[in-house]
Amino acid sequence: MFYAGSLLSPGLATVITNTQPIIAGILGWHFLKERMGKISLFGISLGFLGIAIISLDSLIVWERQFITGIFYILAAATGVATSNILLKKIENRIDTLYAMGFQLLIGSVPLGILASSQDNVSSVIWHWEYVISLFSLSIFGTAAPFVIWYWLMSKAPLYQLNVFSFLTPIFGLAFGFVFFNEILNIRQWAGVSLVILAITLVSFVNNSTKAA
Repeated sequence: MFYAGSLLSPGLATVITNTQPIIAGILGWHFLKERMGKISLFGISLGFLGIAIISLDSLIVWERQFITGIFYILAAATGVATSNILLKKIENRIDTLYAMGFQLLIGSVPLGILASSQDNVSSVIWHWEYVISLFSLSIFGTAAPFVIWYWLMSKAPLYQLNVFSFLTPIFGLAFGFVFFNEILNIRQWAGVSLVILAITLVSFVNNSTKAA
């Protein structure tokens, strides 16, 4: 997914990446018997539309290698959705730290081999800023979110959890506003509003169903 992002415009990469909740919803329908109602389906579609509106500026910028990039991002999004289905199926049957720890450990092996084969490995400068950034990304950007995500799977249907992934680009906009004084235009505010409405719809419908 990271490699594909270098082949596409940021907006197009963001939109295609956010097909993951839709793919996961379809897979969950078949393999987990999680039946989305019409309102939940409408909410997820609304969230996807909001992401498309937010990314509209760079959505129409087509790179030379966009077909390859689209293929890789769709493959990555499908892989993430599939892994979520598999994790959901083993929830409460294996310890959280075992499930996530071994997943990350096994996944690091092919990545390590691939990284060692690159010519630019020796160019990495192990200064303290790089080490701190790497540590923060490893613990707070990868390990902790994965553990929390696996724990949350036992608390709600997968499609309800996945709708919150639409918040990722919104957090990016928020950080840009706070740290870089970037101003949101009317279209971006509209996209943010649609995403918030989508999350509210999906969450409200699920909570109402539980109450009933």
